[in-house]
Amino acid sequence: MPLKPKSYNATRTAENRKAYELHRGSARQRGYTHAWDEYAKAYKLEHPLCVRCKANGKYVPAEVVDHIKPAKRFPELFWEPDNHQSLCAICNAAKGKDDAIISSGVTRFVVCGPPGVGKTTYVDSRREIGDFVWDLDAVTEVVYGEARIRLSKDQLRVLTGMLAKALDILATTTITTWIIICDLNWANEISKKLCARLIVLDGRHAVGGCPQSREG
Repeated sequence: MPLKPKSYNATRTAENRKAYELHRGSARQRGYTHAWDEYAKAYKLEHPLCVRCKANGKYVPAEVVDHIKPAKRFPELFWEPDNHQSLCAICNAAKGKDDAIISSGVTRFVVCGPPGVGKTTYVDSRREIGDFVWDLDAVTEVVYGEARIRLSKDQLRVLTGMLAKALDILATTTITTWIIICDLNWANEISKKLCARLIVLDGRHAVGGCPQSREG
């Protein structure tokens, strides 16, 4: 017999939302004061377009001044101009989800996407000092002078063996790790091996999968 779907409790949802807002604090309590409002207005006059959209050839008016490194984790960078960027509402919401993933305690990330989509830029804007970053596409080209898709069977076998040994070592460490790779099949395998969160870039937004489970 099919299970009865859970009913929607508007009162309970509202209560949960209120509790979350109390825990989070108001915008003013988080530092977004009148002074910030005035600064953001001036910043958007100088940087009127969403930087994420512009990077993908789309010219969309900015609505928000975002902290590249989240203000919650890096309060010392709250007023640092180099840590600010203009975003549209859609890109700001997508980045907020990315920041939440990174703040959730996950320490291993596999960032995947086609060439030129901004994988390295994505990682560089989120990594911290001491994080380990491994660009597998760059490693392949340095070792063989070719993209992985053009490797011979023997070259691919050697590369796969090197990768397997390196992943075994990474799986035993607690260091925050970022792995950059184009190939989605390999990205899936690596994320499972490391119990990492897979983040797929599609040219504008990042789609973060759930952390991989060793039992899954």
